[in-house]
Amino acid sequence: MNNRAIIYCRKSTDRDDKQQNSLESQMNACMRTIETNNFVVVDTLIESASAKKSGKRPFFDSLLSICKQKKVDYIVVDEASRLSRNNTDSAKILGLLEEGHIK
Repeated sequence: MNNRAIIYCRKSTDRDDKQQNSLESQMNACMRTIETNNFVVVDTLIESASAKKSGKRPFFDSLLSICKQKKVDYIVVDEASRLSRNNTDSAKILGLLEEGHIK
């Protein structure tokens, strides 16, 4: 089965009036992608943390681990900035792609 996916949503601030993309709207967008591509959701990770600095997001670390174990084929996010806003974490995601852990 090559259509296993993990959903990752991230709220970057505790203040709802500053949040540009709510967790609910992110999840709705991810579910549309899941349905369009006939993906099977293996897990959903929802995080409330800034992505400006690496090493501050436990659910992102879990995401990397799940991908390295080849438990999923795809990461589904509303937009790429939900995954990373720093070079270190971006390189980790690119490494997963290059090493064939995800598509």
